[in-house]
Amino acid sequence: MRENWKYLAGSAMFRLIAIVLAVLLPLNLLTLILGAKVLSQVEERMGLEARHSLELYMSQADDAMLRASTALNYLSRNDNDFLRLAVKPAQDGAEEQRQIQAAIDFTQTLNDRIVENPQIDSFFAWFPEKEYFIQTSSGMHGRELGDLIRRRLEEPEGMALGSWSAVREGDVALVCYLAAYRGGYYGAWIELKHLASPLDFAGSWTLAFTDGAGEVLFSERDGLPRLDPEQSECVYRGERCMLLSVPSGCSSLRLARVMSRSEISGALPVAIRVLQILSVAALLVVPVVILSMQRWMVAPLRRLTDAMERIESGDLDYRIPGKARGSEFERINGSFNHMMDEVRDLKISLYDEQIKGEKIRIGFLAQQIRPHFILNALNILYSYEPEEFALAQRMILCLSRYFRYVVNANRDFVPLERELEHIQNYFEIQQARFRNTFRAEVRWESDTASLTVPPLLVQSFAENAIKHALTPGRTVDISVTASLTAEGKLMIRIGDTGPGIPEEVLERIGVFRQDHEFRPDLGVGIQNSIDRLWLLYRGEADLDIRRAEPHGTAVTLYLPARREEEETDECDIG
Repeated sequence: MRENWKYLAGSAMFRLIAIVLAVLLPLNLLTLILGAKVLSQVEERMGLEARHSLELYMSQADDAMLRASTALNYLSRNDNDFLRLAVKPAQDGAEEQRQIQAAIDFTQTLNDRIVENPQIDSFFAWFPEKEYFIQTSSGMHGRELGDLIRRRLEEPEGMALGSWSAVREGDVALVCYLAAYRGGYYGAWIELKHLASPLDFAGSWTLAFTDGAGEVLFSERDGLPRLDPEQSECVYRGERCMLLSVPSGCSSLRLARVMSRSEISGALPVAIRVLQILSVAALLVVPVVILSMQRWMVAPLRRLTDAMERIESGDLDYRIPGKARGSEFERINGSFNHMMDEVRDLKISLYDEQIKGEKIRIGFLAQQIRPHFILNALNILYSYEPEEFALAQRMILCLSRYFRYVVNANRDFVPLERELEHIQNYFEIQQARFRNTFRAEVRWESDTASLTVPPLLVQSFAENAIKHALTPGRTVDISVTASLTAEGKLMIRIGDTGPGIPEEVLERIGVFRQDHEFRPDLGVGIQNSIDRLWLLYRGEADLDIRRAEPHGTAVTLYLPARREEEETDECDIG
């Protein structure tokens, strides 16, 4: 089971799905965030408009209460009828008649004030010593409310003076103003039902008057909980709602509005549909993207890998059929087929034309590519995780440069600068394969850049350095340098800080340099390199391989310093 899971996790389709999900999940998340942001902005806008409406109406109500209280305060200090009733005692019958007439006249004065202040339900005045309670009312509960106010005034704790206060008695809620001057009390009240009548209680949103602590005094809807003025949300009938609360400037009242969030969302049908379409579209894109990647990337890679395996098994006549999707795969497949055509032709020519054997052998050795290296390089590319897309791009570029150089290395000599640039590219591929195991440095002097060397010669020694110098748990330094000696020869040195070449291998190399007989116990690369140096330079080149101190291996090539003019052809290397 565990092996099956590992196989599935390592498959191309699994990784493609992971890549697609890694792209689309953030997209869906972004869609949700944008939808929530749009909804939040609409809620904010609607809440702001609703708050402005509440503040406007509350300011109008405050203005009505302020006008009423100002008028009453003026009457208490300037109206002769009020002052007679509040100050003068009824000492005789004549004075008593004058006070009765004053009560009648003051009642008419309050009636006039009712007409001037239509928002006020009642004006009243109470003179306890004379037991006069004068009341004018435009409401339906005038007498009952008058009795309520009178009882409140007679209670020991009384009512707060000089301000508007909320009063509730049974099902009746009102805001009442009470003040005193000399021996008389005066005031006014407004039923909250009357105060709320201009507001739209028929809508889907809930309006209410509360006291300063948030207790509901009046609402056309039942079941409203305490509306905490410090909160911006509340729960009403099991639904989360937005809460707006505006205080009165003249009283302890607050005007509150409860707005259902589902109804706010219902006000956005177009925006919600767009977000839903985007989410569905994102899901529909998933199979399209997966199928496209399967067709354009996974299938060409599988064809290339299958071709490598067939050639590795000995079928050198196999070629990658058709054309791959994408310019990179077209180039790789074309280069691969071209390379195998040349390998086949070189092999046939080697057997059929012994006269040209030496030159064919040089070409074969120069063109030799190890299928293992190609497979390993492709496996590196195949193993990258979705978040390593940039590394995968870089790897494809390095492989493209590598194959371009190797396949087109069909000349006896190339400029040193291009050979060493190829070595830099080769090291970068190997560092992707063996991460954090070695550091590589390639340097050459400027006056050596145009000197010529056999193509892929240095790579053989670079490969050996990576193959034999790397050890687990230790970072190795590998360097390739080129310079001119005092005698005018080109010196190329390949060194590493690995464990060092064994003495028995040095002995086998010495034997091969004497007889040039192929040895199975010695690497193909080193034998090919020695043969190529002999065939190309006929003894003018020298090769020195030894153990370095305190550890490591040093390979030094001494080549004739030859130059040639740059040539432009179709198969330009680099």
